[in-house]
Amino acid sequence: MSDIPTIATNLRTQDGRMTSNPIFVVQQKRRICGLSEYYSDDYVWVNNDSEEVDEEKAAELEEADDRDTFQDGFTTKGYRKVYYRDEYVFVQPFFTEQGAKDYLAINGHNLREPRIYVESGYRNEEWEMIRAHFVGLKP
Repeated sequence: MSDIPTIATNLRTQDGRMTSNPIFVVQQKRRICGLSEYYSDDYVWVNNDSEEVDEEKAAELEEADDRDTFQDGFTTKGYRKVYYRDEYVFVQPFFTEQGAKDYLAINGHNLREPRIYVESGYRNEEWEMIRAHFVGLKP
């Protein structure tokens, strides 16, 4: 865990990612299911218990789906396609990239495909004031 002087030093020396008053944000991937195929990124095959099938079973279901449902004994009965879209959602904000990395080291295992993303605090007076205060602190 960082102390205030370390945060201040990191704010002065870190890469701001060409962003005014960067806010380092930890995000995680969230999957939104049940979409129309026209509004989705992809799909998965699931069984009647809504459990995703493995790659081998998915390939078999794809082949059956491309054929007449009952031709040659192939069937998709008991399975369905679920269309989805993946998006990244906010988890935590940080003044420094190191703070975000430290958070992921401790809590990353609880997140689904986490990443560090940079937002901007431009024209956010509170963020700019606190950030300027930290930067102005002497080591």
